[in-house]
Amino acid sequence: MFENNQDKTREHMLFGVNSIYPDPESRDIILQILLKLCESDVVAAIGCFHFRLDNIKLQSPDARGFDYASNNDGERKYKLRTGFDAKLNKLAGLYVEREEKARKRINNSVIEDSYCIEPGLNGIRKGISYIKSLYKDERDNLPRYLRKINLKYFKFSIGIIWDMDKDRNMLEDGSFEFISYDRDSISGTCGPSGCCFNFYNHDGWDYYLYNKPYFISHLNKIQKILDDISPGKYEPRPEGEYNTLLKLGIINRKGREFYTIDEKVFEEAVHLHGEEISEQIQENLKLQMKEFEKIMVKYNEKVLEGGT
Repeated sequence: MFENNQDKTREHMLFGVNSIYPDPESRDIILQILLKLCESDVVAAIGCFHFRLDNIKLQSPDARGFDYASNNDGERKYKLRTGFDAKLNKLAGLYVEREEKARKRINNSVIEDSYCIEPGLNGIRKGISYIKSLYKDERDNLPRYLRKINLKYFKFSIGIIWDMDKDRNMLEDGSFEFISYDRDSISGTCGPSGCCFNFYNHDGWDYYLYNKPYFISHLNKIQKILDDISPGKYEPRPEGEYNTLLKLGIINRKGREFYTIDEKVFEEAVHLHGEEISEQIQENLKLQMKEFEKIMVKYNEKVLEGGT
């Protein structure tokens, strides 16, 4: 496990991909982070999700925005969730697959051993409670299909709508226009080799995101959640070259908080980093050409000697 003062980074920036750093060292910590993050106002809505407990998959009903639901059987398959209970369950504004259809689709899967779990925050809480019960060997209140497994690892993937994106994603009737599962999600895994926790945001495709007030507020809220769980230990950070971005002033932190800087100063930092990346790419190309030339020299020598 990495501690904050080890100054280790990954080699490449993966825009939109963020991690809890260092990796959570226990299943209890990773489950706390998952629960508190989903319960917090950082997450506006919880879409489709799954837990995998060894070889058993717990799958929630499908959950979509208006665009997808209206073009895929509409109200025959989906029901728009509204009202106080839906809001508490973080389903308000989503079109959720009707329960009878979801259970038939999930429980009758011939591909994997899967079972339907209720949607929304209640389903997240239930999945977490199952994991805790298995590790404590408290099986009486578990579903029958979970009672005999000896849990070695678990993982999860949860589609969400971040609160920072809520207003621009919401239609006049209060429903969400879409939910992007490949670009807005929370995921993690925990087993004998350790634990990890990632979260994704669809706006993270350029460096300029790290000087946007709404995104800085988003990161600071996540930081507070982490500090409430383990004060001073964990950080939300982008995958790759984090320390380089700090040194250049593309990511800016003071103590435990991220902050924005003057736009012109920020643009200069991004431009400088772009030039450094271009120089590195050119240098890598030169090295590759040298290696290619060496290979061709050896090949030509073999040809002249009558080899193949």
